[in-house]
Amino acid sequence: MNRVYYVIFSIIILSLVSCVNNTDLLHDALVKAGMNRIELDKVLNHYKSQEEKHCAAVFLISNMPYHASMEGGGLETYHHIYNLFSEEGTASFKKIDSIQSSKQRYNIDSVKYKQDIRHLTSEELIEIIDDAFYVRELFPWCKGLPFDIFLSMFFLTGFLWKDIRIIIKSSAKYIKQS
Repeated sequence: MNRVYYVIFSIIILSLVSCVNNTDLLHDALVKAGMNRIELDKVLNHYKSQEEKHCAAVFLISNMPYHASMEGGGLETYHHIYNLFSEEGTASFKKIDSIQSSKQRYNIDSVKYKQDIRHLTSEELIEIIDDAFYVRELFPWCKGLPFDIFLSMFFLTGFLWKDIRIIIKSSAKYIKQS
């Protein structure tokens, strides 16, 4: 029983420490957000009464200045090639070669980088945080992670894992049955 109290106490302390350590980083991130600060403030206010999720929001926002995403026409061709390869494996090589030799060729110059801190909406960030906590509850190995490790695993890997979140959520009923 003492062990349970120790674990709960440790989680609370880690949560508080992770929030306190990020205060300066959070302030800097909010300044760098420019006009998007309104969206980030919405996220922080949304989780004001949920301590762990609020700490996760602080951690996520504090680290956002170091992440970016890409957009542009050339990226659509890249995604098309990636999807072909994922669905068909090596059988897709002929199709990929024909795409690359056509006018649809992947062009890095047409891709634009967007800082996450300046364009992600409050809805997107809330979805990311809620999904991370959903996964944490779904998998026993996630429940046992120290909070700071959980934050690093789910919020420092970038935002490209949206596809993974969709797959996990759609297969959750099968995961729970196993």
